[in-house]
Amino acid sequence: MYKHFFIFSKLMEKYLPWVAKHLEDHEIVVEMFLSDWILTFLSSYIPLLRLNEYFDNFFVFGWYAFHWMCLAIVKFLEESILSGSDMPTILTTFKLMKEHKDESLDPESTKDK
Repeated sequence: MYKHFFIFSKLMEKYLPWVAKHLEDHEIVVEMFLSDWILTFLSSYIPLLRLNEYFDNFFVFGWYAFHWMCLAIVKFLEESILSGSDMPTILTTFKLMKEHKDESLDPESTKDK
């Protein structure tokens, strides 16, 4: 798991440095949210209708697909993360996404609203 923490930390620093800095400023390390993502292979965070597509990519591209999907999730949550002013608020952002995954990442769920 530590390998994935290290890789994702470096990816965050490269592709989302402002988010990485904000997390660091609030003493949030990637282990606080990434461990759950690793243990569930993101299946708790990706809408059910999109899981087949994600796992197809995972089995073709391996952990690259996982890390890029993690970056996509953080990018999706960027505004909420950056507006968080303390650790509990920011970490709640990740938890709320898990609870509302079928609405949050599925573009089909936002149609006709």
